[in-house]
Amino acid sequence: RYNRSRQRKRHKIKGLQHMTSTVQWTAKERMAIGGLLIYIVEKETGFIKVERDDLPHKKRRIIKPTAECMEWINDIKDKQGLLIPHYLPTIAPGAAFNKHGYGGYHDSRLQIPLLKSNNDEIVKHLKGDEPCKKAPEIFSDVGWTINEWILEQAISARDNGWSIGVVQQAPVIPNYPKGKDDDSPEVLAWRKTAKKQHILEEKTRGSRIGLAWLLHIASDLKEQDELFLPCQLDSRGRIYYRPPYLNPQGNDLSRALLQFSYYNYMQTDEHVNWLRVHGANVYGLGKAAWQTRIDWVTEHEQLILAAGNDPWLSPSFWTRAEKPWSFLAFCRTYWEWKQEGPTYKCRHPVIMDCTCSGVQNFAGLLRSQEMAEQVNLTQSDKPQDIYAAVVGKINERLRLDKSSDSKKWLMLQPDRSLTKAAVMTIPYAATYTAFYKYAYEWGIKRAKDLYGNSCWLNKSGSMSTTHYMARILHEESARMIRPAVQAMKWFKSVGVKAGKCNVPLRWTTPSGLLVHQQYNSTKDNRVRLKYLSDIYLDIRVQEDCPTLNTIKMGNSLTANVLHSLDSSLMSLCTLKSRSKNVINIGGIHDAFITDP
Repeated sequence: RYNRSRQRKRHKIKGLQHMTSTVQWTAKERMAIGGLLIYIVEKETGFIKVERDDLPHKKRRIIKPTAECMEWINDIKDKQGLLIPHYLPTIAPGAAFNKHGYGGYHDSRLQIPLLKSNNDEIVKHLKGDEPCKKAPEIFSDVGWTINEWILEQAISARDNGWSIGVVQQAPVIPNYPKGKDDDSPEVLAWRKTAKKQHILEEKTRGSRIGLAWLLHIASDLKEQDELFLPCQLDSRGRIYYRPPYLNPQGNDLSRALLQFSYYNYMQTDEHVNWLRVHGANVYGLGKAAWQTRIDWVTEHEQLILAAGNDPWLSPSFWTRAEKPWSFLAFCRTYWEWKQEGPTYKCRHPVIMDCTCSGVQNFAGLLRSQEMAEQVNLTQSDKPQDIYAAVVGKINERLRLDKSSDSKKWLMLQPDRSLTKAAVMTIPYAATYTAFYKYAYEWGIKRAKDLYGNSCWLNKSGSMSTTHYMARILHEESARMIRPAVQAMKWFKSVGVKAGKCNVPLRWTTPSGLLVHQQYNSTKDNRVRLKYLSDIYLDIRVQEDCPTLNTIKMGNSLTANVLHSLDSSLMSLCTLKSRSKNVINIGGIHDAFITDP
């Protein structure tokens, strides 16, 4: 025992010496330090708790915030005003990236890398004038301000307990019915309701914390005349705004809270019509004909003006919008324009989204006229809707099939919302498992909306019926973009061969970025941790192996190529727009932001 104790002590000392002298810690060392820090935070602050969460095929421990932590977060203004561990917007234009690939913030201690990962390796291949480097610098130079009117309405909704869009209140847990037996109907009903509310509270906790941060940051910055949002790239070249919560790539309320600091006048009908089209889009009419959207805004002008003047007199109109807070911001802009006319200084951002950009990229790569027409790459007065086309084929098959499975799905009245996720992801090599998930989640939601909780999806045999729809959904989505399916198989074969030969893949995008795809195989390593006799963890971590993961190399190549083309389009368009003296410009991956 004495010798074994000495051996263990020498082993620990050797491990500590290795951690002191090396830069790259092993997975076991990282896990040991992380586990100790979590234990210290749990014991010393009481803000988190580590609990076991045993899934059917997996045992795990999860970290949950305590009630004290949630109270601390909800009281964010008083207790966290000076403790924001996030990058924030700046009050000066973002700093250009230097030769080492660092910039964004002027303080050298806060500067961010141009690329989130492999920055030093990739930056070596850049000369400095590539679009992939200039585009995020242009984004960082665009000035923004807080829409104080929207901020006031959002705070009012939160304080009054109104749930509108992303502004959600904590679920209310009903009180236990006192004086009743444990097996009484009242107690049984209470348990059922309380369980649902507890589950809902757990699911929405993260979004409510995000909402608290968003409103807190916006309130702190509302008096600034101009804000700037430093940007960086991911490994495929996609542009991301670095400050979290409050940025144009955030949720509906985050977008509504931001407006350009540089204004333009709306002096022509074309300017006003662009604003009208944007308003119809965020209400939910994005697939209607161009003129139909303009006419819809004109027909509902009185309701729009009323919402823009006082949203709480008749909130039923604007709260029904697909993006209620963005639509309310449009209503306010439209109302102000009506008040001032041609002298109105418009700062409202207008978003124009691509139609299924994955299919668009394949249409360009393969020069397919058929696919180009389906995703609005050809001139047309009425926008084409590939999602509606696919669901039309699916409904046709369901009506021709007289089986019980088809009748069950026809009960749910499939529409384009069923096919949107599937068609969007199939160009990125989505698997059959993903299609099953899309069909199941859509079916559960639609069944609840139409029939409550009494539907075939809650009964035995629903799995085979869901597989029936997943198969049809996959077949019709693939048939609609048949040329792209062949290209996807080719990309996959290239990735698989690279994995088998243990050769990482590299390609240079049209925007000048060197993209590197290397997915290493991993192996499970068992780590046993014990601290101060109070906590004992026996966990498994994954460590990289020198060989490549053939399956992941094959499955990921299509998505990575398409994302790199998306990013190139955004970068090249950004530089072209700036050369045409467009000041206000932003982006959300494959959606472009500018003024009317």
